[in-house]
Amino acid sequence: SRFKNLHVRISIKGASEKEFVRLTGAMSSSYSLPYKALYHLIKEGVSCNACLSISFSSPENIKKAKKRLTDIRPGLLKSLEKEHITLFPKVYKRLKTLDMMPNTYRFAGKIYKS
Repeated sequence: SRFKNLHVRISIKGASEKEFVRLTGAMSSSYSLPYKALYHLIKEGVSCNACLSISFSSPENIKKAKKRLTDIRPGLLKSLEKEHITLFPKVYKRLKTLDMMPNTYRFAGKIYKS
């Protein structure tokens, strides 16, 4: 917080623990870490915002993730970035192999539903 030109962007992979594990392969308990980071950054007066990866998320899980952010600080939703995966050829091939296609994706600056 002692730096004047500091801004932190916290990326949250998936809108639930289950999505997080599927996307990252990490332990489910790690899903809470970005939320804790936001809490502590705000507590210390550091400028920050959240980015939520939602390409694989259900509307219900997105709503729950937004509620969790609101519980930390309602203003987080004003600057919330909703991130959609870009299906580059290698990414598409890898996801197809894993039978893990997104609900939404970004292509040429536009958002599409699968």
